[in-house]
Amino acid sequence: MKKGIIITFFIISLLLIGMMFLIVDVRNNPVTDDFTTLESEFEKVNQEEAKTNIDSLRSTIVSEESKGQIDALETFNVITEDLLMHIQRLEEALYSKEREDSVNMEVPRIQENNALFFKKNGEYTNSATQFIAKLDAFEYNIRTLKQRFPVLSSIKTKVRTANTKNQDWLSYNFKDFPAITSYAKLKSLQYDIKTKREAIFTTVLNNQ
Repeated sequence: MKKGIIITFFIISLLLIGMMFLIVDVRNNPVTDDFTTLESEFEKVNQEEAKTNIDSLRSTIVSEESKGQIDALETFNVITEDLLMHIQRLEEALYSKEREDSVNMEVPRIQENNALFFKKNGEYTNSATQFIAKLDAFEYNIRTLKQRFPVLSSIKTKVRTANTKNQDWLSYNFKDFPAITSYAKLKSLQYDIKTKREAIFTTVLNNQ
């Protein structure tokens, strides 16, 4: 699309240059002295038409840039919602509304907690693997937005803590913990993600 706009702009520029040479030639020809007024009006009309075309091109270019920015923000929002929904499902697996009357919140339920995130051989469960992948996508997309929107330079990319004492992030935060502890961490992470999304949207909108 941008290539097409540039080509159109180039063609219009060539037409304008051609008109300028034509007008100069007419002015240098004594036979055309009686057509001075007509020439003046012709030049005025073409200048106004050229200005209209250039303004239209400029508007198109701005619209394309704005569309790209809007698409980027919409993509970020979709990725964010997908992550939040997955966290919600993890929370419900730990303490669903259907089970909350029968579950004693004081019981640690460490084994149930571990089973949600880890297989017996220590590998991630499918749900945990998706959880990490969606977190990666969220943080990567923030980096992408920061490249597109310089005003986001102060926004931190990560929502995960870097200090994990030589453990992977999931094990450090969710392995061998009581279910209620993991539940609280998921709630906190959910809040951080929503807060970061709001900060990004607010910053971009306030700088348009």
